Amino acid sequence: MRSRLSVGLCGVLVAAGVVVAGCSGGPEESPIRFENPPLWTHKDVNLDSVEGAALRGDAAILIGEWGNDARLVVADVATGDTRWSIAGEQELPGGDGLLITDAVPSPFGGVDKAPVIIDDGGDWAVVVAYNKFDEDNEDHRPDEQGVAALSGADGSMLWSAPLLKRGDTDEAETPRVYPITADGDTVLAATSGGAQAFALDAATGDKRWQQDKVWPHAVTDGVVVGQESLDREYPPWHGDSPRGGDVRAWDIESGEQKWKVKDKDKGDGLGHAMVANASMTLVSMTDSDVDTDDHVEVRDTRTGKKLATLDDGSPDCAFDSAKTTRFVCATSRAARFTTVSRSGGEATVTTIQVTEETDDFKIMSMYDGHIFVDTVASNRIYKDRYILDAEAQIVAKDLPGRPMAMTKKYAVFQTEDEETDEYRKAGIYKVVGK
Repeated sequence: MRSRLSVGLCGVLVAAGVVVAGCSGGPEESPIRFENPPLWTHKDVNLDSVEGAALRGDAAILIGEWGNDARLVVADVATGDTRWSIAGEQELPGGDGLLITDAVPSPFGGVDKAPVIIDDGGDWAVVVAYNKFDEDNEDHRPDEQGVAALSGADGSMLWSAPLLKRGDTDEAETPRVYPITADGDTVLAATSGGAQAFALDAATGDKRWQQDKVWPHAVTDGVVVGQESLDREYPPWHGDSPRGGDVRAWDIESGEQKWKVKDKDKGDGLGHAMVANASMTLVSMTDSDVDTDDHVEVRDTRTGKKLATLDDGSPDCAFDSAKTTRFVCATSRAARFTTVSRSGGEATVTTIQVTEETDDFKIMSMYDGHIFVDTVASNRIYKDRYILDAEAQIVAKDLPGRPMAMTKKYAVFQTEDEETDEYRKAGIYKVVGK
Protein backbone atom coordinates (compact mmCIF):
# COMPACT_ATOMS: atom_id res chain seq x y z
CA MET A 1 0.00 0.00 0.00
CA ARG A 2 1.28 3.46 -0.87
CA SER A 3 1.58 5.89 1.98
CA ARG A 4 -0.26 9.20 1.96
CA LEU A 5 2.09 12.14 2.46
CA SER A 6 4.78 9.79 3.67
CA VAL A 7 8.36 9.49 2.55
CA GLY A 8 7.47 6.52 0.36
CA LEU A 9 7.30 7.18 -3.38
CA CYS A 10 5.23 5.46 -6.03
CA GLY A 11 6.86 6.11 -9.36
CA VAL A 12 10.36 6.44 -10.70
CA LEU A 13 13.03 9.00 -9.90
CA VAL A 14 15.72 9.35 -12.52
CA ALA A 15 18.96 11.27 -12.47
CA ALA A 16 17.84 13.58 -15.27
CA GLY A 17 14.84 14.89 -13.39
CA VAL A 18 11.59 14.03 -11.62
CA VAL A 19 9.10 11.55 -13.01
CA VAL A 20 5.42 11.41 -12.18
CA ALA A 21 4.48 7.86 -13.01
CA GLY A 22 1.14 6.11 -12.78
CA CYS A 23 1.11 3.13 -10.44
CA SER A 24 -1.73 0.85 -9.60
CA GLY A 25 -4.54 3.18 -8.63
CA GLY A 26 -2.44 6.22 -9.61
CA PRO A 27 -3.30 9.10 -11.93
CA GLU A 28 -4.53 8.35 -15.43
CA GLU A 29 -2.23 10.91 -17.03
CA SER A 30 1.04 9.98 -18.69
CA PRO A 31 4.28 10.38 -16.71
CA ILE A 32 5.62 13.93 -16.25
CA ARG A 33 9.29 14.72 -16.06
CA PHE A 34 10.85 18.11 -15.37
CA GLU A 35 14.22 17.89 -17.04
CA ASN A 36 17.15 18.99 -14.92
CA PRO A 37 19.14 21.23 -15.22
CA PRO A 38 16.70 23.95 -16.30
CA LEU A 39 16.68 25.31 -19.83
CA TRP A 40 17.61 28.70 -18.38
CA THR A 41 17.26 30.74 -15.19
CA HIS A 42 16.45 34.27 -14.04
CA LYS A 43 20.11 35.22 -14.30
CA ASP A 44 20.03 34.67 -18.08
CA VAL A 45 17.51 37.52 -18.42
CA ASN A 46 19.19 39.90 -15.96
CA LEU A 47 16.91 39.44 -12.98
CA ASP A 48 18.22 39.28 -9.41
CA SER A 49 14.98 37.72 -8.17
CA VAL A 50 11.57 36.62 -9.48
CA GLU A 51 8.19 37.29 -7.86
CA GLY A 52 5.75 36.20 -10.58
CA ALA A 53 5.62 34.37 -13.89
CA ALA A 54 3.32 33.39 -16.74
CA LEU A 55 3.63 31.33 -19.91
CA ARG A 56 1.95 32.24 -23.20
CA GLY A 57 2.67 30.25 -26.34
CA ASP A 58 6.44 30.28 -26.92
CA ALA A 59 7.03 33.13 -24.44
CA ALA A 60 7.83 33.28 -20.73
CA ILE A 61 6.88 36.44 -18.82
CA LEU A 62 8.84 37.04 -15.60
CA ILE A 63 8.51 39.89 -13.12
CA GLY A 64 11.02 40.55 -10.37
CA GLU A 65 13.82 42.86 -9.33
CA TRP A 66 16.96 44.04 -11.04
CA GLY A 67 19.06 46.14 -8.71
CA ASN A 68 16.63 48.43 -6.92
CA ASP A 69 14.03 48.42 -9.71
CA ALA A 70 11.03 46.27 -10.50
CA ARG A 71 11.48 44.69 -13.94
CA LEU A 72 9.39 42.74 -16.43
CA VAL A 73 11.01 40.46 -19.00
CA VAL A 74 9.48 38.62 -21.97
CA ALA A 75 11.78 35.88 -23.23
CA ASP A 76 11.74 32.88 -25.57
CA VAL A 77 10.60 30.05 -23.32
CA ALA A 78 12.91 27.48 -24.92
CA THR A 79 16.12 29.52 -25.16
CA GLY A 80 15.81 32.39 -22.66
CA ASP A 81 16.59 34.95 -25.36
CA THR A 82 15.09 38.26 -24.24
CA ARG A 83 12.50 39.67 -26.65
CA TRP A 84 11.83 42.83 -24.68
CA SER A 85 11.93 44.16 -21.14
CA ILE A 86 10.97 47.21 -19.15
CA ALA A 87 11.75 48.44 -15.63
CA GLY A 88 10.31 50.86 -13.09
CA GLU A 89 10.44 54.56 -14.10
CA GLN A 90 11.30 53.71 -17.72
CA GLU A 91 9.25 55.28 -20.51
CA LEU A 92 6.63 53.10 -22.19
CA PRO A 93 7.50 52.43 -25.86
CA GLY A 94 5.20 54.70 -27.86
CA GLY A 95 3.77 56.06 -24.60
CA ASP A 96 4.43 59.76 -25.26
CA GLY A 97 6.12 60.39 -21.93
CA LEU A 98 4.26 57.81 -19.81
CA LEU A 99 6.56 56.15 -17.26
CA ILE A 100 6.33 52.77 -15.58
CA THR A 101 5.41 53.52 -11.97
CA ASP A 102 7.81 52.81 -9.13
CA ALA A 103 4.91 51.63 -6.94
CA VAL A 104 5.18 49.00 -4.24
CA PRO A 105 3.88 46.31 -4.67
CA SER A 106 5.23 45.84 -8.20
CA PRO A 107 3.72 47.87 -11.06
CA PHE A 108 3.60 44.61 -13.03
CA GLY A 109 2.13 42.04 -10.64
CA GLY A 110 -1.55 41.60 -9.90
CA VAL A 111 -3.33 38.91 -7.90
CA ASP A 112 -0.77 36.52 -6.36
CA LYS A 113 1.99 38.71 -7.87
CA ALA A 114 1.45 37.14 -11.29
CA PRO A 115 1.76 39.22 -14.49
CA VAL A 116 -1.58 40.66 -15.63
CA ILE A 117 -2.17 39.21 -19.09
CA ILE A 118 -4.84 40.04 -21.69
CA ASP A 119 -5.34 36.83 -23.63
CA ASP A 120 -8.20 36.15 -26.05
CA GLY A 121 -6.61 33.04 -27.51
CA GLY A 122 -4.67 34.96 -30.16
CA ASP A 123 -2.32 37.88 -29.61
CA TRP A 124 -1.72 38.73 -25.95
CA ALA A 125 -0.63 41.77 -24.00
CA VAL A 126 0.74 42.67 -20.55
CA VAL A 127 -0.98 45.29 -18.36
CA VAL A 128 1.26 47.66 -16.38
CA ALA A 129 0.80 50.72 -14.16
CA TYR A 130 2.10 54.08 -15.33
CA ASN A 131 2.68 57.65 -14.11
CA LYS A 132 2.63 60.89 -16.09
CA PHE A 133 4.32 64.11 -15.01
CA ASP A 134 3.60 67.54 -16.45
CA GLU A 135 6.54 69.68 -17.57
CA ASP A 136 6.08 72.11 -14.67
CA ASN A 137 5.86 69.35 -12.03
CA GLU A 138 8.12 70.22 -9.08
CA ASP A 139 7.14 67.85 -6.25
CA HIS A 140 7.48 64.48 -8.06
CA ARG A 141 3.85 63.57 -7.39
CA PRO A 142 2.34 62.19 -10.61
CA ASP A 143 -0.17 64.40 -12.40
CA GLU A 144 -1.85 61.34 -13.90
CA GLN A 145 -1.88 57.62 -13.10
CA GLY A 146 -3.36 54.72 -14.99
CA VAL A 147 -2.74 51.39 -16.63
CA ALA A 148 -1.51 50.55 -20.12
CA ALA A 149 -1.42 47.45 -22.32
CA LEU A 150 1.92 46.49 -23.87
CA SER A 151 2.11 44.12 -26.84
CA GLY A 152 3.40 40.69 -25.93
CA ALA A 153 5.29 40.60 -29.22
CA ASP A 154 7.47 43.71 -28.87
CA GLY A 155 6.40 45.69 -25.77
CA SER A 156 4.91 48.59 -27.73
CA MET A 157 1.98 50.35 -26.09
CA LEU A 158 -1.43 49.35 -27.45
CA TRP A 159 -3.53 51.67 -25.29
CA SER A 160 -3.45 53.64 -22.05
CA ALA A 161 -6.27 54.30 -19.60
CA PRO A 162 -5.95 57.34 -17.29
CA LEU A 163 -7.68 56.47 -14.02
CA LEU A 164 -6.49 59.00 -11.44
CA LYS A 165 -5.58 62.63 -11.96
CA ARG A 166 -3.97 65.07 -9.59
CA GLY A 167 -6.70 66.84 -7.66
CA ASP A 168 -8.99 63.79 -7.60
CA THR A 169 -7.83 63.05 -4.05
CA ASP A 170 -6.64 64.88 -0.94
CA GLU A 171 -3.29 66.59 -1.59
CA ALA A 172 -1.93 64.99 1.58
CA GLU A 173 -2.43 61.53 0.06
CA THR A 174 -0.48 59.85 -2.69
CA PRO A 175 -2.67 56.96 -3.86
CA ARG A 176 -1.40 54.39 -6.33
CA VAL A 177 -3.03 52.64 -9.26
CA TYR A 178 -2.57 48.87 -9.58
CA PRO A 179 -3.42 46.40 -12.34
CA ILE A 180 -5.32 43.55 -10.68
CA THR A 181 -6.19 40.86 -13.23
CA ALA A 182 -7.49 40.39 -16.77
CA ASP A 183 -8.89 37.94 -19.28
CA GLY A 184 -9.43 38.26 -23.02
CA ASP A 185 -12.32 40.69 -22.61
CA THR A 186 -11.80 42.76 -19.44
CA VAL A 187 -9.03 44.39 -17.40
CA LEU A 188 -9.49 45.14 -13.69
CA ALA A 189 -7.56 47.88 -11.91
CA ALA A 190 -7.85 49.63 -8.55
CA THR A 191 -6.40 52.47 -6.50
CA SER A 192 -4.59 51.92 -3.20
CA GLY A 193 -6.81 51.88 -0.17
CA GLY A 194 -9.49 50.28 -2.30
CA ALA A 195 -11.01 53.69 -2.92
CA GLN A 196 -11.95 52.89 -6.52
CA ALA A 197 -12.15 49.83 -8.75
CA PHE A 198 -12.30 49.99 -12.55
CA ALA A 199 -13.47 47.56 -15.23
CA LEU A 200 -11.88 48.34 -18.62
CA ASP A 201 -12.42 47.02 -22.13
CA ALA A 202 -9.39 44.82 -22.82
CA ALA A 203 -9.25 45.77 -26.51
CA THR A 204 -9.35 49.56 -26.10
CA GLY A 205 -8.83 50.44 -22.43
CA ASP A 206 -12.18 52.26 -22.39
CA LYS A 207 -13.76 52.41 -18.94
CA ARG A 208 -16.89 50.29 -18.58
CA TRP A 209 -17.70 51.16 -15.00
CA GLN A 210 -16.26 52.20 -11.67
CA GLN A 211 -17.08 51.11 -8.11
CA ASP A 212 -16.05 52.89 -4.92
CA LYS A 213 -14.50 51.31 -1.83
CA VAL A 214 -14.06 47.80 -3.23
CA TRP A 215 -11.17 45.62 -4.32
CA PRO A 216 -11.85 43.55 -7.46
CA HIS A 217 -10.33 40.09 -7.23
CA ALA A 218 -11.21 38.03 -10.31
CA VAL A 219 -12.95 38.40 -13.67
CA THR A 220 -14.45 35.29 -15.20
CA ASP A 221 -17.31 34.42 -17.53
CA GLY A 222 -18.90 37.86 -17.44
CA VAL A 223 -18.65 38.30 -13.66
CA VAL A 224 -16.29 40.35 -11.47
CA VAL A 225 -15.72 39.05 -7.92
CA GLY A 226 -14.33 41.30 -5.19
CA GLN A 227 -14.94 42.66 -1.73
CA GLU A 228 -15.16 45.78 0.40
CA SER A 229 -11.94 47.71 0.78
CA LEU A 230 -12.14 48.58 4.50
CA ASP A 231 -9.49 51.26 3.82
CA ARG A 232 -6.78 48.76 2.96
CA GLU A 233 -3.55 50.07 1.54
CA TYR A 234 -2.96 46.81 -0.29
CA PRO A 235 -5.49 44.33 -1.70
CA PRO A 236 -6.89 41.68 0.69
CA TRP A 237 -4.77 38.87 -0.76
CA HIS A 238 -1.56 40.81 -0.02
CA GLY A 239 0.31 39.72 3.09
CA ASP A 240 0.31 43.21 4.62
CA SER A 241 -3.45 43.65 4.39
CA PRO A 242 -6.21 42.58 6.81
CA ARG A 243 -9.09 40.49 5.56
CA GLY A 244 -12.81 40.93 5.92
CA GLY A 245 -15.59 42.93 4.29
CA ASP A 246 -18.61 42.03 2.18
CA VAL A 247 -17.79 39.70 -0.72
CA ARG A 248 -19.58 40.86 -3.87
CA ALA A 249 -19.99 40.05 -7.56
CA TRP A 250 -20.87 42.45 -10.38
CA ASP A 251 -21.99 42.09 -13.98
CA ILE A 252 -18.99 42.77 -16.20
CA GLU A 253 -20.89 44.93 -18.69
CA SER A 254 -23.12 47.06 -16.47
CA GLY A 255 -21.40 46.97 -13.07
CA GLU A 256 -24.73 45.93 -11.53
CA GLN A 257 -24.30 43.90 -8.33
CA LYS A 258 -25.27 40.27 -8.88
CA TRP A 259 -24.82 38.87 -5.37
CA LYS A 260 -23.26 39.57 -1.97
CA VAL A 261 -22.05 37.66 1.10
CA LYS A 262 -22.45 40.06 3.99
CA ASP A 263 -19.72 40.60 6.58
CA LYS A 264 -21.60 41.16 9.81
CA ASP A 265 -18.33 41.81 11.71
CA LYS A 266 -17.05 44.44 9.26
CA GLY A 267 -13.51 43.20 9.04
CA ASP A 268 -13.14 41.48 12.41
CA GLY A 269 -13.78 38.14 10.77
CA LEU A 270 -15.98 36.93 7.93
CA GLY A 271 -15.47 37.82 4.33
CA HIS A 272 -12.50 36.90 2.18
CA ALA A 273 -12.88 35.83 -1.43
CA MET A 274 -10.05 33.29 -1.56
CA VAL A 275 -10.17 32.19 -5.20
CA ALA A 276 -12.68 32.35 -8.03
CA ASN A 277 -13.11 30.96 -11.53
CA ALA A 278 -15.94 30.63 -14.06
CA SER A 279 -17.60 27.86 -12.09
CA MET A 280 -17.00 28.40 -8.37
CA THR A 281 -15.94 31.05 -5.85
CA LEU A 282 -14.52 30.20 -2.42
CA VAL A 283 -15.34 32.51 0.49
CA SER A 284 -13.46 32.06 3.76
CA MET A 285 -15.83 32.57 6.71
CA THR A 286 -13.83 33.29 9.86
CA ASP A 287 -16.14 34.73 12.49
CA SER A 288 -15.07 36.71 15.56
CA ASP A 289 -17.79 34.89 17.50
CA VAL A 290 -15.91 32.15 19.36
CA ASP A 291 -19.04 29.97 19.26
CA THR A 292 -19.08 29.99 15.45
CA ASP A 293 -16.91 27.48 13.60
CA ASP A 294 -14.69 28.80 10.85
CA HIS A 295 -15.56 27.40 7.45
CA VAL A 296 -15.36 27.95 3.71
CA GLU A 297 -18.39 28.45 1.49
CA VAL A 298 -18.35 27.25 -2.11
CA ARG A 299 -20.59 29.49 -4.22
CA ASP A 300 -21.71 29.60 -7.82
CA THR A 301 -19.69 32.42 -9.37
CA ARG A 302 -22.53 33.67 -11.57
CA THR A 303 -25.42 33.49 -9.09
CA GLY A 304 -23.86 33.40 -5.60
CA LYS A 305 -25.83 30.24 -4.76
CA LYS A 306 -24.16 28.23 -1.99
CA LEU A 307 -23.04 24.89 -3.44
CA ALA A 308 -21.17 23.39 -0.50
CA THR A 309 -19.58 24.14 2.87
CA LEU A 310 -16.09 23.05 3.91
CA ASP A 311 -15.57 22.72 7.65
CA ASP A 312 -11.92 23.79 7.62
CA GLY A 313 -11.75 27.49 8.47
CA SER A 314 -8.61 28.72 6.72
CA PRO A 315 -7.30 26.05 4.38
CA ASP A 316 -4.85 26.42 1.52
CA CYS A 317 -6.80 26.18 -1.71
CA ALA A 318 -5.98 26.12 -5.41
CA PHE A 319 -8.00 25.73 -8.56
CA ASP A 320 -6.83 23.26 -11.14
CA SER A 321 -5.31 25.61 -13.71
CA ALA A 322 -6.09 23.11 -16.48
CA LYS A 323 -9.69 22.33 -15.49
CA THR A 324 -12.03 25.14 -14.42
CA THR A 325 -14.51 22.90 -12.61
CA ARG A 326 -12.18 21.50 -9.96
CA PHE A 327 -10.19 22.73 -6.98
CA VAL A 328 -8.43 21.29 -3.95
CA CYS A 329 -8.04 22.51 -0.36
CA ALA A 330 -5.83 21.21 2.41
CA THR A 331 -5.72 21.70 6.16
CA SER A 332 -2.46 20.59 7.72
CA ARG A 333 -3.64 20.57 11.30
CA ALA A 334 -6.48 18.21 10.37
CA ALA A 335 -4.26 16.19 8.02
CA ARG A 336 -6.79 16.06 5.21
CA PHE A 337 -7.34 17.11 1.64
CA THR A 338 -10.68 18.16 0.21
CA THR A 339 -11.40 18.18 -3.51
CA VAL A 340 -14.47 19.84 -5.00
CA SER A 341 -15.56 19.17 -8.57
CA ARG A 342 -18.61 20.35 -10.45
CA SER A 343 -20.54 18.73 -13.23
CA GLY A 344 -23.70 20.53 -14.28
CA GLY A 345 -25.23 22.41 -11.38
CA GLU A 346 -24.06 20.30 -8.45
CA ALA A 347 -20.75 20.28 -6.58
CA THR A 348 -19.21 17.05 -5.33
CA VAL A 349 -17.02 17.23 -2.22
CA THR A 350 -14.50 14.48 -1.45
CA THR A 351 -12.42 14.47 1.74
CA ILE A 352 -9.29 12.33 2.07
CA GLN A 353 -7.57 11.81 5.40
CA VAL A 354 -3.79 11.58 5.20
CA THR A 355 -1.11 10.36 7.58
CA GLU A 356 0.82 13.35 8.87
CA GLU A 357 4.31 11.92 8.52
CA THR A 358 5.88 15.04 7.08
CA ASP A 359 5.09 17.50 9.88
CA ASP A 360 3.09 20.19 8.10
CA PHE A 361 2.15 20.80 4.48
CA LYS A 362 0.88 23.55 2.20
CA ILE A 363 -0.73 23.41 -1.24
CA MET A 364 1.24 25.33 -3.86
CA SER A 365 -0.90 24.71 -6.93
CA MET A 366 -2.87 22.17 -8.93
CA TYR A 367 -2.41 21.32 -12.60
CA ASP A 368 -4.39 18.74 -14.57
CA GLY A 369 -5.20 16.65 -11.51
CA HIS A 370 -1.74 16.82 -9.95
CA ILE A 371 -1.47 18.57 -6.57
CA PHE A 372 1.83 20.34 -5.82
CA VAL A 373 2.63 20.41 -2.11
CA ASP A 374 5.29 21.95 0.13
CA THR A 375 6.05 20.25 3.45
CA VAL A 376 7.44 22.18 6.37
CA ALA A 377 9.43 21.09 9.38
CA SER A 378 8.88 22.25 12.96
CA ASN A 379 11.33 25.13 12.42
CA ARG A 380 8.99 26.42 9.64
CA ILE A 381 11.58 25.86 6.93
CA TYR A 382 10.11 24.24 3.82
CA LYS A 383 12.05 21.05 3.30
CA ASP A 384 10.35 18.83 0.70
CA ARG A 385 8.14 19.28 -2.33
CA TYR A 386 5.80 16.60 -3.63
CA ILE A 387 3.26 15.93 -6.34
CA LEU A 388 0.16 14.09 -5.15
CA ASP A 389 -2.59 12.44 -7.14
CA ALA A 390 -6.32 12.91 -6.56
CA GLU A 391 -6.19 10.37 -3.71
CA ALA A 392 -3.44 12.34 -1.92
CA GLN A 393 -0.89 9.66 -2.80
CA ILE A 394 2.68 10.77 -3.43
CA VAL A 395 3.62 10.19 -7.06
CA ALA A 396 6.76 12.35 -7.16
CA LYS A 397 9.10 14.19 -4.81
CA ASP A 398 12.22 16.38 -4.86
CA LEU A 399 10.74 18.90 -7.27
CA PRO A 400 12.99 21.75 -8.50
CA GLY A 401 11.01 24.32 -6.52
CA ARG A 402 7.58 25.88 -6.26
CA PRO A 403 5.57 25.95 -9.51
CA MET A 404 4.77 29.47 -10.72
CA ALA A 405 3.40 28.67 -14.18
CA MET A 406 2.91 25.52 -16.19
CA THR A 407 1.80 24.26 -19.60
CA LYS A 408 2.03 20.83 -21.17
CA LYS A 409 5.49 21.70 -22.53
CA TYR A 410 7.15 24.00 -19.98
CA ALA A 411 7.12 24.90 -16.30
CA VAL A 412 8.50 27.83 -14.30
CA PHE A 413 9.66 26.92 -10.79
CA GLN A 414 10.59 29.41 -8.09
CA THR A 415 13.75 28.06 -6.49
CA GLU A 416 15.48 28.52 -3.17
CA ASP A 417 18.30 30.91 -2.45
CA GLU A 418 20.68 28.79 -0.38
CA GLU A 419 22.10 31.83 1.39
CA THR A 420 18.77 33.24 2.61
CA ASP A 421 16.45 30.17 2.45
CA GLU A 422 14.04 32.41 0.53
CA TYR A 423 12.35 31.42 -2.71
CA ARG A 424 13.34 34.27 -5.00
CA LYS A 425 15.17 32.56 -7.86
CA ALA A 426 13.53 30.89 -10.85
CA GLY A 427 14.25 28.30 -13.53
CA ILE A 428 12.40 27.33 -16.69
CA TYR A 429 12.12 23.56 -17.12
CA LYS A 430 11.03 21.39 -20.01
CA VAL A 431 8.12 19.06 -19.32
CA VAL A 432 8.47 15.62 -20.88
CA GLY A 433 5.88 12.89 -21.33
CA LYS A 434 2.70 14.88 -20.65
